[in-house]
Amino acid sequence: MTTNHAERLYSILLPEHFGQVKGLMEVPLGRVPSDEEVRVFLTRHVDLLGMIVQYDEVETEARALIWEHCRSDFPPA
Repeated sequence: MTTNHAERLYSILLPEHFGQVKGLMEVPLGRVPSDEEVRVFLTRHVDLLGMIVQYDEVETEARALIWEHCRSDFPPA
C-alpha cells in the first residue's frame, strides 16, 4: 500500500476511533502517545487502519493488533 492510500484512509478515520486507538496504545506504551505518534502508527499499519475504517469500529481483532504492533514498534527501553 502506498503512503497516499494510508493518508486517504487516515483522513476518513473518525475522531472517536482515533481516541480509542490512542487509549489502547497507552497501556502497552506505559504512557499517553502523542497525536503524531498515533498518526504515524496508523499510517504505518495500513491494514489495521483499513480494518478500523471499513468496519467503522475498533473491534477485537483490531485491538489485539494495536497491542501487538505497539510492542514491536515501541520496544521497552
